[in-house]
Amino acid sequence: MCAYIGIDLAASEKRCSGVAVIADKRIETVLCLSTDRSIVSFVDAVRARWHSIVMAIDAPLSLPRSSRGYRQVDKEVIKLGYRVLPISFRGMEMLTKRGIRLAQVFRSMGIKVLETHPRSALKSSGCSDLKELVEVLRIEGFIDYGKRDLYDSVICAIVAFCADAGCAYEVRAQDGSIWLLKKLC
Repeated sequence: MCAYIGIDLAASEKRCSGVAVIADKRIETVLCLSTDRSIVSFVDAVRARWHSIVMAIDAPLSLPRSSRGYRQVDKEVIKLGYRVLPISFRGMEMLTKRGIRLAQVFRSMGIKVLETHPRSALKSSGCSDLKELVEVLRIEGFIDYGKRDLYDSVICAIVAFCADAGCAYEVRAQDGSIWLLKKLC
């Protein structure tokens, strides 16, 4: 069996990073963690229980070739009609460096790590909101979490699930890839 983890990563360890786990088509856990250490410890505990994990993180997991502007993969996503921020923004640069660092740790643990953008993934699904997305995929255990980081972490977990189930697709360029959802609604 496989568990699907979604992380809405914050740029700073002082802020909440939403973390969600879907297993057996059920949302098992949705919580807020701050430090890298607490996130890695939590993921390690999930790995001990489920062994196989696919993870999607809401953070850029590669840097652009130049120090300014967008990565090529961001430009590809923008061409599809989605909005992403350039990594040259200070907060985005911090988020990217943290995302790259954590992705390396998770990959060394044998976890498949994907980059996603929750708002774009929800939009690409054609669903009006997370509740509709959860219903169409028949995932149980949904609660309207209210807090944006928790909401986005569930979308990230759904992207990880769909990457494995064939209901997601990868937008790829030479400097990275971003996973979005196929039209589901």
